[in-house]
Amino acid sequence: MTAAESYDEWFPSNFLKADDLDDGPMTLTISDIHPEKMQDGNSKPCVFFKEDKRALVLNVTNKNSLVMLSKSKSPADAIGLRVMLVQVEAEYQGKPCKALRIRKPPTLGGSEAPRPRPNPPQPAAAKRGRAPGKKTLAEDMDDDIPFN
Repeated sequence: MTAAESYDEWFPSNFLKADDLDDGPMTLTISDIHPEKMQDGNSKPCVFFKEDKRALVLNVTNKNSLVMLSKSKSPADAIGLRVMLVQVEAEYQGKPCKALRIRKPPTLGGSEAPRPRPNPPQPAAAKRGRAPGKKTLAEDMDDDIPFN
């Protein structure tokens, strides 16, 4: 055995964890989603990626993100989907911790970003800060209400 920078090199995990993203987000392509048996003997749904041999154990929050991104409740519809894994601050049993979240990755060149709409031409009164036919505050306050 050689010297290691981290114990993780000697005991590699089959699953991604929040600490794996200390250096920043990862953009990956989903290759499969199926249950995997955990060390406690229970099976949990896991997301597998083309670019990484480790899987993401799926929680409800990330399942909801996949449903939103794939526009489907079927795991099969998420296969081939590009996602970005990000590290976030979360709470577990009332204590702060790091967590992984699935997000939509940014697009190259921002082609999917909404384009700003040009401002429609406005009447002269609107340019001065009020709608056409609307009284100024001073005009509106000039009424016949008596104050005693």
